[in-house]
Amino acid sequence: MSDGLQFNEETARKVEALYLTPDVVAQRGRVLRALKLRQGERVLDIGSGPGLLASEMAALVGRNGRVCGIDISEDMLTMSKKRCADQPWTEFKNSDATHLPYPDDSFDAAVSTQVYEYIADIRQ
Repeated sequence: MSDGLQFNEETARKVEALYLTPDVVAQRGRVLRALKLRQGERVLDIGSGPGLLASEMAALVGRNGRVCGIDISEDMLTMSKKRCADQPWTEFKNSDATHLPYPDDSFDAAVSTQVYEYIADIRQ
C-alpha cells in the first residue's frame, strides 16, 4: 500500500461512494463480461474493497461456486461481509496482494481492479 493512503471507515465509505458512480459501475460490467463466469466456478477478488464486484461475481457463480475476496483494510472487509451476508459462498480475508492466503490452483479465475496503485512493489 502507498504510504499516503490510510484505509479507515471514512475512507472506506468514500471509496464505496466512488465505486457506485456510473463510470465504475460500467467498468465492473466490463470486467464481469470479460471473466465469463459460470455456475460453480471459484474466483479470487484481490483487493475486494467494499465487495461490490465480489457480490456480483457471487450471483454469477451461484451456491455451487465460491468467491473469495482479500483486502488489507478491515473496514473494507466489514463492508464486503455485510454486502455479501446473503451469499454464504463468499468469504473475505485480511491479506495483501503479495501474500495470497490460498494454495496455487485454488481458483478458476482471479481479478484485481483499482488495486495496483496501492502495491508498493508491483513486480512482486
